Amino acid sequence: MNIVITTGHPYSGFQSVHTLLIEAGLAQAGVSKREGMSATEFHGRVLSAQGVDLTMPASLAPVTPGRVWDNLAADLFLGNLEAPDWGWADPGAVWLLDFWSQFDPQIRFVLVYASPDFVVGEMLRQGALSADGVPQAMASWVAYHTELLRFFHRHRDRCILVDFTAATSMP
Repeated sequence: MNIVITTGHPYSGFQSVHTLLIEAGLAQAGVSKREGMSATEFHGRVLSAQGVDLTMPASLAPVTPGRVWDNLAADLFLGNLEAPDWGWADPGAVWLLDFWSQFDPQIRFVLVYASPDFVVGEMLRQGALSADGVPQAMASWVAYHTELLRFFHRHRDRCILVDFTAATSMP
């Protein structure tokens, strides 16, 4: 069984890279067995409990949720036992990379990056940013990409670093 977590800055195009993986045969992660919770909901609960606000660059930092969250993560895995290769995409996973790497050695990571001008441009195009919010957007880009690189350099055997533009132009 292969488990793939795809993550990156919310405006990096990580979801498009995950879609390419789904089209290549990766099953989209289902919900947890008991709770009926998706991986994205799991991340949201953990990050909220740890005081991480994905919209505030100052609060962005890796979190160590503790053992209490292991049961919910295990429940998510139980809900997906039937799929030989499965995974999910979520920007919140950036802050839980260490948790997932310790949770199961079978997990592989697709870390998607994009240039700062691409990310800021996407934010402007999608109406998530006004011109006076560019410094905060840049701080967010730096926080996400710093964490992606930190994790990648420590876990090269389990990660692939993917340029969104290259991946979508030449899958």
